[in-house]
Amino acid sequence: MFLKIKPSNILIKLKQIGETHLSHLARESNVTFPYINKTIRIFEAKGFVNINKRGKYTVVKLTETGLNLAKLLEEVSHFEQI
Repeated sequence: MFLKIKPSNILIKLKQIGETHLSHLARESNVTFPYINKTIRIFEAKGFVNINKRGKYTVVKLTETGLNLAKLLEEVSHFEQI
């Protein structure tokens, strides 16, 4: 799953943005809200993100494991561009 472009880009974008709302992350990652919602739930189950409800908003943030993975994916994506 993580060598696929969209999930990788979501993790990298979340690393760049930091803590954010799911809708904002979907816009920044150029994916639909249902796709981001499903993907983030998978990431949460694997321990890569924490999800918190703040009122009517769902806020997502990388865990330490997710941050390490995002850094590695960012390095790999940079290497592919060379």
